[in-house]
Amino acid sequence: MRENKLRKVLAEKHITVGAFMDFPSADLVEFTAWVGFDWILIDAEHVGISVETCYNLVRAADAAGIASIVRVPDISAETILAYADSGVDGVIGPHVRDAADARALVAALRFAPLGVRGASAGSRAANFGITQSPRDYFGAVETHPVAMALLEDIEAYDGDLEATGQVEGLDVFCLGKMDLSISAGVPGDLGHEAVQSRLHKAADVAQRHGKVLNEAVGDRASIERAVRLGSRMLMGSVQSLIGQAGQSFIETVADVGKAKYP
Repeated sequence: MRENKLRKVLAEKHITVGAFMDFPSADLVEFTAWVGFDWILIDAEHVGISVETCYNLVRAADAAGIASIVRVPDISAETILAYADSGVDGVIGPHVRDAADARALVAALRFAPLGVRGASAGSRAANFGITQSPRDYFGAVETHPVAMALLEDIEAYDGDLEATGQVEGLDVFCLGKMDLSISAGVPGDLGHEAVQSRLHKAADVAQRHGKVLNEAVGDRASIERAVRLGSRMLMGSVQSLIGQAGQSFIETVADVGKAKYP
């Protein structure tokens, strides 16, 4: 039976660290595992990663022993099914605005009678049907993908967020801070009260209903703010990390070079 590595790491560690994979590279997936990240996020919404590419990135993550998450393009059952059968450990549904959306996300990841996910006992997620019976696979909910709702629209926060928090089977609130700032009329100002007050509301709901908080972070201040909020899944962009390290290296070379060639 396949083990869900994301559920395992969330059970073992209070704060986990993920890498947002801006570049669809299997080598980079392996590299992030060796660096020490707990999980990777494959972006099929903005980066445009196909189902086939997702399969290969999940395969690389499995080989490297790191958990994998995919943000799907939409929360339709048909779209989610294609990515879920890759064997990915978690699925982020974008633009979850209310409890109905959250229930649709969960249902798309669960087999009947708990949901509407199409049954395939021979999928990659089921180890091609070799390691367990169909009955065992379909009933092993703990091995199925973690359901993660991306709250990025003002409607998600200003509507009945309490009802969303009560959705059974929904595991994680993903805080979409940038989109929320745009939706709230303060584009890019993540520290604005219009953004922060809503994030704290989501954190309160998550704590009451046992949902894990996930968010993107960058500098130390954003990490400290996220930890104070109660976020347990913190992620950094591989693109940003490489860019920052590269710029720092270039600046260091330039500074040292000035000593010889002023």
